[in-house]
Amino acid sequence: MSSTASVLGFVVGIPLFIFVVIGPMYCVIKIAEFKKLNSALWTFFAIFFSIPAFIVVSLLPSLRSTVEKDTYHGKFTPIHDNFGYTFAAIISMLTIMYFYFRLYTSPLIPALQNPCINIHVPIGLIAYSAGFTSFILCIIRLTQKIPMPRVLLRLQLFAVTMHFLTILSGSIWAQYAWGASWSWDPKETWSIILLSIMINITTYLTIKVPGRTKGLILVTLQLAAIVFVALLDKTLAGLHLYAVLF
Repeated sequence: MSSTASVLGFVVGIPLFIFVVIGPMYCVIKIAEFKKLNSALWTFFAIFFSIPAFIVVSLLPSLRSTVEKDTYHGKFTPIHDNFGYTFAAIISMLTIMYFYFRLYTSPLIPALQNPCINIHVPIGLIAYSAGFTSFILCIIRLTQKIPMPRVLLRLQLFAVTMHFLTILSGSIWAQYAWGASWSWDPKETWSIILLSIMINITTYLTIKVPGRTKGLILVTLQLAAIVFVALLDKTLAGLHLYAVLF
């Protein structure tokens, strides 16, 4: 039984390691190549600072030719930009309001009695709201048969950034609450996997600008991963025993 579990762990662990660790590095390099930035420099950043490097390289202006830029930007439309920002803000506010309602009407376990709860959870909810908005925009794109909304890529990168900050703030909180910044708790582990999923999908959307159906499939998978991680503590035992709040 032990031998079977070890083999299964190895078979699952290697692809998972490649996806979670190597995947974001590869995405940084591909974005840098796409923007015609210094590949050697960004390879270095990708290896040692993969997630921050991905955020920074995604924000940097492209060095592609004017014709290439015009061709690329022609695949996008600004028509739903205001809707995307407004919808994401509204969903963020509603989920945060609900969280605080539950927070102040439910008994808290000792680990939750920390000011970090006012940073970690709201940031996470904002990240989830941005991911949900990407899903809604892809549905609009499919039904209205329009080019990709320009705001979609911005919300994707915003979701990646906020989810990364969620993990960072959570590790700081964990150090105070449990005496260790990382414990490979199911919520922590799957949060890292979700971050890699978001990075890979954002990279594909940026470089390939997929068709309406494929784009919707990708953000639907991302949304499914978000929902799974958000509700994980209801199904798996772990240190994150705050399902009572939701």
